[in-house]
Amino acid sequence: MKKRRLGKTDLLVSEIGLGAAGIGGHNMYLNIDEGEAVSTLIRAFELGINFVDTADYYGCGQSERLIGKIAKATGIDIIVASKGGVRWDVQGHFVGRDNSPAYLRTALEESLKRLARDTIDLYYIHAYDGRTPVAESVGALQRFQEEGKIRWAGLANFDVTHIEDAQTAGPVAAVQAPYNFFDRRAERNGMLAYCERHAIGFIPCGVLGYGILTGKYRRDLRLPDQDWRNTLPLFRRRNYIMAVSLAQRMHETAKRRGAPLAHFALRWALQHMATSSALCGAKHPAQIEEDMLPDEFELTPDDLSWIDRTTAFLRFD
Repeated sequence: MKKRRLGKTDLLVSEIGLGAAGIGGHNMYLNIDEGEAVSTLIRAFELGINFVDTADYYGCGQSERLIGKIAKATGIDIIVASKGGVRWDVQGHFVGRDNSPAYLRTALEESLKRLARDTIDLYYIHAYDGRTPVAESVGALQRFQEEGKIRWAGLANFDVTHIEDAQTAGPVAAVQAPYNFFDRRAERNGMLAYCERHAIGFIPCGVLGYGILTGKYRRDLRLPDQDWRNTLPLFRRRNYIMAVSLAQRMHETAKRRGAPLAHFALRWALQHMATSSALCGAKHPAQIEEDMLPDEFELTPDDLSWIDRTTAFLRFD
C-alpha cells in the first residue's frame, strides 16, 4: 500500500488508516466480538495498513489495550494515533470533555500503559471542551513531546480558529475531522485549505459515511440505542433515508464505472493535497478487505465532476 508523509512530520502513514472505534469499542457499538477485533487488526496489518487511529474513550481503554497487545505479540511496527480529553463514567457513558493540562497528562499516562508503549506517535486532543484555552492545552502537548511521551501533537474535531490559536503554543502536526460525500464542512469552513497552506496533515474520518457509502445499508435500518452514530445528524431518520437513497443510486453508477462506491469515496478524500491518510472503521476482517483501495485506482475529471454534481449541494450537518 502506498504511504504518505504526515504533514511536516517524519511519519510515513498508509493511505488507508484503520479507525479503531469498533476494535473493543463496547461503549459505542453493541455486540463487539473481541476475537473478530483481533483478527481485524492482524488482517489490516497483513494488507499493508501501518496507521491505526484509536482513543482512550473507545471501549474505555479496551481499544488501546487490544492494539497494544497485538502490536507486542506480532512485533509489527505500526504508527499509533490516540486521543485524550474525554471523561466517562463507570458504565462507559460519555460525561464530558476536559482539555485541562492536568487531565490530559493523566489521560496520556493511562494510554501509554494500555498501549504498552513509551511513546505515542501522534496524540490528539479529542475535541474542544469549550472552556480551556486551546493554546494552554496544546502547550501541554508540547511538554509531553519534549518529555518524549508523544512524537507529534494533533487536534481532532476542532475548527480553524482553534487551530490558529493552537499554533501560537506550538506546531500542530495533524488535524482530524469528518469528511465524506455527505459532510463537506472541511471544504466550506476552510479546514482543508488551512491544512494545505500550513503543511498540516489532514486525517479525514467517516470517509465511508459511517457505513452508508458501502452500499449495504437499507432504508429500514434501525441502530441500537447504544450505537454512537445516533448522535450524528446524518443518522436522523429523514437525513438517513435521503442519504441511503442517494448512496444506492451512486453505488449503481460506480459499478458501471467499474469500481465499488467505497473506492470512489476513499480516493475522493485522498485526492486533496492536505490528506495524509483516510480512516476506515472495521469490526470484521471482511470489512477491511473490502475497503482496500487498489494503488492504481484514480479518479478521472469526469468522476470528480460526477461526485460534485451529486453531492456538493448536500447539507446534513
